[in-house]
Formats: sequence, structure tokens, C-alpha cells
Amino acid sequence: MFREAIILIRECNERHPALPAILNNLAHALKDEGRFEEAEARFREALVIHREVHGHRDPDEVGYLSNLGCMLAAQGELDQAGTMMREALAKGEALLEWDDPGMAACLCNMAFYLVKVGRLAEAEKAAREGLTIYQRIHGEEHPDIVEALSRLGDILGHAGKIPEALIRYQGAVEMARKLFL
Repeated sequence: MFREAIILIRECNERHPALPAILNNLAHALKDEGRFEEAEARFREALVIHREVHGHRDPDEVGYLSNLGCMLAAQGELDQAGTMMREALAKGEALLEWDDPGMAACLCNMAFYLVKVGRLAEAEKAAREGLTIYQRIHGEEHPDIVEALSRLGDILGHAGKIPEALIRYQGAVEMARKLFL
């Protein structure tokens, strides 16, 4: 479905403003299928087209950078991932309000990267900040909070803080059951 939408949009306009978001969504689907190289290529294409259409000062760029950084970190390309994540965070701080969902997502993605490079205390701090922002925006129950609780649980587990990790996981499971079942 994403591929069909991309073909239709490209037939109309190769640099249509909707194309980066569709490419980004396709990249997430490819990543979920384990097709990491294809996902990375789509994340990169989304970022390039977004910059061509909107320039380098558009708040949505934070998400494209952060998603690409997270994908690179997942593949072990940590130098490139770090560059993307630092750029995403800097742009997020410059272009977004602190209580913006894009900032929360950027912090949660930064936490993922920081775990990959073994900086667990910083990862925990970023994950807690992202979770707090999501809770201020959405209240106490939302799919973003489920994911943020689970990510924080992962980080706490890596850091050996098992009792707190279990509390976070249990909270994520309970909320997911409420929201999704």
C-alpha cells in the first residue's frame, strides 16, 4: 500500500510534500519486517526529500533524523547514528517546544542509541524525560506511553535495576491490555 502511494505521488510530483511522511512510514514497516537495508534507504530518502521541500529549519526534520539515527544504531552503525541523534536533539531543542511529542520521541530514540553505546545513565535520563513529556501531553494512558515505559524498562534492566525494570514492564503490559485488548 505504501509503495502504491509513493508511485502515485511520484507520478504527480517527485518532490510532493507528502512523500517524506509516506517514505518514513514505509521505512518503519520494512524495519518491522527485518528488512533493515531497505528501511535505512527509505529513511534516508525521506530525509533528503524533506530537506529539499522544506529546508533545514522545519520541525518535522527532527523526526526524520531521529528515526534514521535509531535505524543506524539498530544496525550497529554507531558513529553515523550518533551524528544523526545529536543533530536531531539539537534541532529538536531549537525548533520544538519541550512538551512536543516530537521532542519526546527524539529523547526516547536518543535513549535507544545511548544504550547501544553503553551510556546507560544518560540513556535512563533521556528515557525518563521522554516518558514524562508523553505523560504531560497524553495523560496516563496512551500507546506512546506504553512504548516509553517498555523502553525505560529495557534500560533499567540493562543497568541492573531489575525491580524497577519489572515495575515499568508491568505498567506497560497493563496499559497495553487496557488500550489494545
